Amino acid sequence: MSLYWLTYSASDRVHGVVILQAADVVQARVRANMARLDQGAEFAAGYELDDEQAALVPEGMLGRMLSPHEAHTLIDRIERGIP
Repeated sequence: MSLYWLTYSASDRVHGVVILQAADVVQARVRANMARLDQGAEFAAGYELDDEQAALVPEGMLGRMLSPHEAHTLIDRIERGIP
């Protein structure tokens, strides 16, 4: 299974990001919804993280709603390749 980055919005602003392990983006969305990780926000976008990106995601950031600030910090780490 792969890691999927799911972005959610509310009131036309990024509400947060959920990163989940799943077989595909549809399954990730369903899991996030069923676990109420989406916090009722609207799904905006989702994509699969490649192996290098996935290796840089700390375990504590999986399976919960990340704030926009946490998501931006993680994006910066991934872009810089910082473990």
